[in-house]
Amino acid sequence: MKLVDKVFAIACMVACALVFAGCSSSPSSTSANGSGTSESTTTSPTDDSDAGQQEEGETQGVGETSTDQKEAQNMSEVSITVNGSTVTATLEDNSSARAFAELLQQGDLTLTLEDYGGFEKTGPIGQALPTEDERFTMVPGDLILYQGDQMSLPYGENAWSYTRLGHIDGATADSMRELLGDGVVEVTFSAGA
Repeated sequence: MKLVDKVFAIACMVACALVFAGCSSSPSSTSANGSGTSESTTTSPTDDSDAGQQEEGETQGVGETSTDQKEAQNMSEVSITVNGSTVTATLEDNSSARAFAELLQQGDLTLTLEDYGGFEKTGPIGQALPTEDERFTMVPGDLILYQGDQMSLPYGENAWSYTRLGHIDGATADSMRELLGDGVVEVTFSAGA
């Protein structure tokens, strides 16, 4: 036997040994009792009384909506009624917006808002909400939490440190001025849309 043939034969034996060693040490081939023998187990519907039932939080089929998904959607939208006109706002994904949505789940919230600074209507919420303030420029249609207990609905722009709760869908400076009108106004926030 030539040297090349011997090296090739040794390499093949080493490769085979590694493959077999790898197979015997894998977790899937060791039984629960650690004997190293492979045991196959199957689960039939009679083994589990809940078989065939969907676990909570499990993904629904196409076109299906779980109760949790509907609740999440309802909590991400808010109806805002001012002077008989109702608009829809989409809430942000932050702890402040979730706390606001939970507050609205208890019932409608009517606030008295008045002009401030020529760019917003603002007023007390009646309780403190968690804040996630960051410096940004609020724009017309934003739902702004200021100092944790003040609601602001801007019809202009202003840069400051606020918490954005959401934004009125399709709002513009003109549509916000028209919605909010002049002077003091009552604004009702409702859960869902």
